[in-house]
Amino acid sequence: MNTLSKYYTANFFASQDEFVALRKHWSALVNSDRKHELKAVHHLLYLVLTGKDWRKAFSFPTNKNKLNNGYIPEVYNALDLLSSTYSSASVLRPFDGLVTPEMLDEVRKVISHAAYTRPLWDAEGNFRCDAYANTEPAIKEKLL
Repeated sequence: MNTLSKYYTANFFASQDEFVALRKHWSALVNSDRKHELKAVHHLLYLVLTGKDWRKAFSFPTNKNKLNNGYIPEVYNALDLLSSTYSSASVLRPFDGLVTPEMLDEVRKVISHAAYTRPLWDAEGNFRCDAYANTEPAIKEKLL
């Protein structure tokens, strides 16, 4: 599953107004002087909260020499930071309270399959990791 349904992303927010407020805040943030505070982990969190396929937002290196010499693409560091409870305060800081620790916990659940992974590509050079795995059963359970 590469994107989250609107039903699932709505579970991150208490109301549609909160979702709209986050999108407006993010737009203002990336167009302000504070944009330099944003790291890959902040972009990743925003993409998950809005249900986008986060894999499309990051460029994965294809240079096998770099990969063989231990280069780790930034997306993996961002996944590690997002999954770590140690870094919660720094991950939430740019969102100015619009993203709560509870929302972050829900995000961690939907990307837990990708946490602490390392580069895996198939023969065609495609990244071997679903953006969101195993979210459909959770949706079905909530609908019952």
